[in-house]
Amino acid sequence: MDQLIKLIPGLLLLGMLSVQAQVTNKGVVTIVSGTEVSSLDNFNNTSLGVLHNNGELYLYKDLNNEGTFSYQSNSSKGVTYLQGSGQQEISGSSAITFFDVVFNNTSSFNPFVLSGSISVVNEAHFVSGVVQNEGNGGSFVFQDTAIHTGVSDLSYVEGSVEKIGNSAFVFPSGSGGFYRNNKVSASDDTSSIFVSKYFLENSNELYPHNAVEGNIGFINDSEYWLLERKQGAGSVSFTVGMDSATTPEELLNSSTSEIHLVQWDEAKKLWVDRGGVFSPSDNEITTAELTSFGVFTFALVSTDTTDTDGDGVPDFVENNALPPTDPTDPDDYTDTDGDGVPDFVESNSSPGSDPNDEEDFGDQDGDGIPDYVEDADGPPNDITDSDGDGVPDDVEINGDPASDPNDPTDFTDSDGDGVPDYVETNGDPATDPNDPTDFADSDGDQVPDYVETNGSPVTDPNNGEDALDSDGDGVPDYVEINGDPATNPNDGTDYTDSDGDGVPDYVETTGENATDPNDPSDFADSDGDGISDYTEGGYVTDDIFIENDLVSKSDPNGFFEIVNIERFPDNTVEIYNRNGILVFSIKGYDNDSRVFRGKSDTKAILQDSDGLPTGVYFYIIKYVQDGNKSSKSGYLYINQ
Repeated sequence: MDQLIKLIPGLLLLGMLSVQAQVTNKGVVTIVSGTEVSSLDNFNNTSLGVLHNNGELYLYKDLNNEGTFSYQSNSSKGVTYLQGSGQQEISGSSAITFFDVVFNNTSSFNPFVLSGSISVVNEAHFVSGVVQNEGNGGSFVFQDTAIHTGVSDLSYVEGSVEKIGNSAFVFPSGSGGFYRNNKVSASDDTSSIFVSKYFLENSNELYPHNAVEGNIGFINDSEYWLLERKQGAGSVSFTVGMDSATTPEELLNSSTSEIHLVQWDEAKKLWVDRGGVFSPSDNEITTAELTSFGVFTFALVSTDTTDTDGDGVPDFVENNALPPTDPTDPDDYTDTDGDGVPDFVESNSSPGSDPNDEEDFGDQDGDGIPDYVEDADGPPNDITDSDGDGVPDDVEINGDPASDPNDPTDFTDSDGDGVPDYVETNGDPATDPNDPTDFADSDGDQVPDYVETNGSPVTDPNNGEDALDSDGDGVPDYVEINGDPATNPNDGTDYTDSDGDGVPDYVETTGENATDPNDPSDFADSDGDGISDYTEGGYVTDDIFIENDLVSKSDPNGFFEIVNIERFPDNTVEIYNRNGILVFSIKGYDNDSRVFRGKSDTKAILQDSDGLPTGVYFYIIKYVQDGNKSSKSGYLYINQ
């Protein structure tokens, strides 16, 4: 067992002394100039202990201070050497004041663990070993005019470093085996205290990179710095260097004129540009004087606000997004929360909205539709319509009878055609709210435009083949429900057929080749075989078409149906998400076992147990028709 050495109170140590046992000091000890003292075991300075190091003190194991550990200012200043080959812990409830200190430990695992407080008055010399000040409750402080030397990837401080005073200072910060210098200029406030810390990690999770103010593109996704002003009111410039070992290639390979320092503005919840002057010789960038502090990192920034596709997002931002989006496609932009508004527009609008919150967007008229979406067809109106049914709240509340302004299915409809009286009387053109056959029907499919645009799912009021047809019999649900007599919109064999030729009256009377619904011998028969095109498989027998673009994951029959695809077995179907990523691909699509049901067949695509997220997707169908290659494309919607 090691011998315990108690230093004698009032002892002056002269010459050279080496102690091989644990040392505990309970008195006043002074190491005078020119004296070397070595402790080969743990050194414990108790609450009663006072140690003045005016000479050279070598500590090879742990240092714990509960009392006074300093130097005498009226004598030659001392140097403390912390060195060894095993882990050394620096601990204690009282601060340790070094005039000079040398860190030289060759241990490969956490050479210095700092759980106490260190204060350097003159110089800290880093030779070997990282001082671990991350998560241990310690503090590392440099007094005014104190400096450090020798910092490298082999020896630096991991965690926070504090600088007292107004002199310029380079922080000896690093992480993960890399020294990453950062420095502040001199301040005009002598009471200033600045604290810096380096993080070798992506800041995106804590400080979203899609929330930016101005023309900010790619943001460093590997590292960032935290600079805080702990005390004082002084302003400083901040300098940070790039390093090929930690800085992303997107920055290293870019024009230096586009590389700026950006700061996370906690009040705005946005990244803001702090500019900076780049020094090619030092590979560093320095900001103008800062009065606000926080999280900083590198980013690509441009003054070019060209927006080729007019989607509100500058080309520079689109080209430098991660992943990039197409600056020539107005429908291709980063929309993290899926509310239909580009992240850039949300961050840079006034007032701004959160690009990560699907319920937070600019909505001047309170109709639940983002101003950005409404602006595509004209400026948002100033009529409040909470449920979006086309009837203003005040009309619903004060109507006779009154209806619920928060229920889009509750409105006054005198003729029962599914169109609110208010919409009929105020439409362009206006229609008769008391006539169930008089309504706006742009595509002539006998389904009111209002029903198509407000239905679930929404269909195209300008496309006569896009009305909702649940049973796939070619007759829109609306026509079946409102017919005389009414038929079942969920039964493909139940429809009005006046002449009994097997073709619904609706199919005969609509379309380019109308036939007589009262003549059993008059029906579309493209191949002249005496069997109606309808009976043989659809309104068009020589091509494919999409009858219903809704995919319902919860319905066994809710797959993406391509009518007549069985006639063209040499086919390929591809489905892409809004980011242009392929989520499904199959050959020989057959509307039977080889179909798309809202689930990806690509391992690289993230999806839950129910399949892909709800939303709009893009399809491409390639097939061989009469020996010729053909294709069709369009959009489909995945529902629950």
